[in-house]
Amino acid sequence: MKISLNWLKKFTDFKSSPEELAEALTMTGLEVDSIDYPFDYLKDVITGKIEKITPHPNADKLRICMVNTGGEENLQIVCGAPNVYENMIGPVALPGTELPGGIKLKKSKIRGEVSLGMLCSSKELGITEDGSGIMDLPSDIAPGTPLTKALGLDGAVLEVDLTPNRADCLSLIGIAREVSAIEGTKINIPSSDKYKDEKNKGEILNKASVEVKDQDLCPKYCARYIDNIKVSPSPFWLQSILLCSGVRPINNIVDVTNYIMLETGQPLHAFDYDEIKDSKIIVQRAVDGEKFTALDGKERTLDSEMLMICDNERKVAAAGIMGGENSEITDKTTKVLLESAYFYPPSIRKSAKKMGLSTDSSHRFERGVDPLQVENALNRAAELIEELGNGITAEGYIDTQTKQFEETQIIFSPSDCNKRLGLDLSADQCVSYLESVGFTVEKTDSSSQYLVKVPSYRVDIERPEDLSEEIARRYGYNKIPTTFPKSSAFDKQDESEFALRLEIKEVMKSLGFNEAINYSFIGSSLIQKTGLVGDFHIEPVKILNPLSEDQAIMRTDLVPGILENISSNLSRQITTLKLFETGQVFFPDQELINKSVQKEYVTAAITGNRRNSLWDDKSPEADFFDIKGVAEAFFESFNITPRFIVSETNLPYSRLGASADIIINNEKLGTVFEVSPKILKNFDIDQKVFIFSCQLEAVIKYRSESILSREVPKFPAISRDITIITPKSTQAGKIIELINNLDEEILENIILFDVYEGKAVNENEKSLSFRITYRSSKETLKDKQVNKVHEKITSTLLKNFEIRFPGQD
Repeated sequence: MKISLNWLKKFTDFKSSPEELAEALTMTGLEVDSIDYPFDYLKDVITGKIEKITPHPNADKLRICMVNTGGEENLQIVCGAPNVYENMIGPVALPGTELPGGIKLKKSKIRGEVSLGMLCSSKELGITEDGSGIMDLPSDIAPGTPLTKALGLDGAVLEVDLTPNRADCLSLIGIAREVSAIEGTKINIPSSDKYKDEKNKGEILNKASVEVKDQDLCPKYCARYIDNIKVSPSPFWLQSILLCSGVRPINNIVDVTNYIMLETGQPLHAFDYDEIKDSKIIVQRAVDGEKFTALDGKERTLDSEMLMICDNERKVAAAGIMGGENSEITDKTTKVLLESAYFYPPSIRKSAKKMGLSTDSSHRFERGVDPLQVENALNRAAELIEELGNGITAEGYIDTQTKQFEETQIIFSPSDCNKRLGLDLSADQCVSYLESVGFTVEKTDSSSQYLVKVPSYRVDIERPEDLSEEIARRYGYNKIPTTFPKSSAFDKQDESEFALRLEIKEVMKSLGFNEAINYSFIGSSLIQKTGLVGDFHIEPVKILNPLSEDQAIMRTDLVPGILENISSNLSRQITTLKLFETGQVFFPDQELINKSVQKEYVTAAITGNRRNSLWDDKSPEADFFDIKGVAEAFFESFNITPRFIVSETNLPYSRLGASADIIINNEKLGTVFEVSPKILKNFDIDQKVFIFSCQLEAVIKYRSESILSREVPKFPAISRDITIITPKSTQAGKIIELINNLDEEILENIILFDVYEGKAVNENEKSLSFRITYRSSKETLKDKQVNKVHEKITSTLLKNFEIRFPGQD
């Protein structure tokens, strides 16, 4: 919103400089982006009076003008414009002046005659597109006056960046209210007292009629009829206001509607009355598939949710957005039907978005205009059109209002306001701040509460919290001290969980992993790439207003994001990676609509070499046992000793037969696996990837306090090896688990140190070699004690597994 300070001064007589005013407005929540002097480039152009005109002796179409510019002598200027006349006041650019386009004037000769300057058109000065002749300025302007001062273009213009809720400040009157409150000055709000006629009575009923078929989208539509008008350029005072406001002047009728919109915030539209078939306006929804050509010349396809302004045969305007080219004001227009209405904001917002058409009008309507300003804006515009277009307004006006607009009333408590803001304002201070911006405040029966009546133009005020914000704005955001709300301490569990999350990250970093951070919202295409479809599909939680298709749902797994990270790194020639991520995944709550269940996971991935290779050390590629080792080290950090067993069912993104579940107390804590080559291909990954994934809740549940020290054994250990031949399907982990479950006191450790498949065993068999360590904390073991336990282990294995010992058939 551009605000001309010259125009603003007509509404409230502020004393602040542009810089001070910009700072004050920003501190009240109306951020000023810039302070501009848009026509400062015309500072060297002055006004001149043509005292005498004589023909050019060497050119039929040129004339020599003697121009009074306020100096001692008149200047000779050669001019070819057709509209110059004696005593005309026009803009003069003297030698040395630089015009738009980089043209710098010099003293010159034109067809042999000296020319000491240039009489300029509006187009040559970059003011308007009118290049038909020299600007004809009002005759009361003194020669030598700076042009910017003569046209009112010399003042500063503030560019105010408004938040969507402050629709009231999309008008000069709205800004003037804020400035008046800041400066403590009076505000002058213009209104029209000329018309004393009544609605839906008088001559207007013989000239036009209005039917609103969709009153839910248009609860109020007003119209006036103006006859005998003459379309012409607007006077300079009106053009200058529009120019400083960033609006291009068109003609006196259209300019008046734009002027009133900028002044009051109420958009208006002027129809060429003779183009309205049967003199009837119909406000109704469009039909799906209908076509409409707006003033911008583009044809658009409509649907049944768009509100249109029609006559008896066709669409003449998109309600609240833009008029149609079939009823626009032209030089031939002599009669005008003037529209001022209130349209349902969401309807205008949706229609403008679908049409791809954002205008000054839709910008205001979709945020909410003042419903009680509709008639005043209509009357103000009609009066100005009469004045500038010599029109005659018919008696009476049409008003279709069906809905009563009631003012919002809010019960306000100063003490509650102080709690919200962290201030200690008195009730009188609160009341004063509210009244300074137009609120009416009345005392209630309660000694601590007030009834606040919200002015109709403040469509953003609905509840006590909004009133607190108004008081904060008026008090000054920058003066509110920093305070912290009182809160109870976190319970021990919450505190430990928070610390655990940090500890998990430190553990993963100590294992050589780098942390990845991905968005919690992803696209459905990423889900499909990871194979989470069909039987593996989990209905994701959908985002109601996604930023894009790639961020339309909440993730149900961390694996897709990790694979995306690996793919991105590989494309940059980073082939050895260790990445981990901790974060939430989301599942729909089966009992509550639009709610989700969240679970927190840690997921780690290895790809490439086992370690970064050096010139003298060619590192082998990482394999499944590297990621298994990471999982073991991770759980060991939290004093958890799980079992790893081959997964009975494969994950959709794991390679068949290369996946193991992590088990403790018969509960699955997580999984380690190799990613399926098919899935890797979907991500353009051409090397093996191994992943470990675990739910953090499992770590919290099973972790125990770390052992800080352990007594050094006093007695020696005895190791015995045992080799067995077993079918290839037998899992070594189950053998180790069975031996540990014997719970023998002297059994200290058991490891698998060799696996053999080859000529010495049958094709469908394998040889497993285990090293069992025995030790007593009380005495030195004797062979007899060890042999007894070792034989027990051997017999137990024979009973529980299909095995044989080497040398046995």
